[in-house]
Amino acid sequence: SYCIVRVFDASQSERVIRRGLTLAQARAHCRGPESDYRTARGEEEQWFTRVAGPWVDVYRPEVRPEPMTLPFPEPVEALDPGAVGSKGPLSWPADDLDADDRRARAPAPIPTRSQSPGLGVVS
Repeated sequence: SYCIVRVFDASQSERVIRRGLTLAQARAHCRGPESDYRTARGEEEQWFTRVAGPWVDVYRPEVRPEPMTLPFPEPVEALDPGAVGSKGPLSWPADDLDADDRRARAPAPIPTRSQSPGLGVVS
């Protein structure tokens, strides 16, 4: 398939304005009066001329990007709903800890005055 690209003279920038055309459709567009700023009469084309200056439409073969492949050689186990935690792949691994493990990982409590003899009132 082919696409129509509008090329702006002043900035040498381009903008794809139509996609998915046959070669015959692309050629017909570029041979028509709406493909050049000097002969175009449509509102959109006149707006482009006022904003960006001289332009011309050209056609090119459409280049579709290749599908992205992941760098993993085999499926990732984490995508299996039961692989990471009891609540599925988005749960934290800590969800599977029992109460003893949670106490062992919990930060030590801050001592109170009655628990720490050195924190008494200064006389």
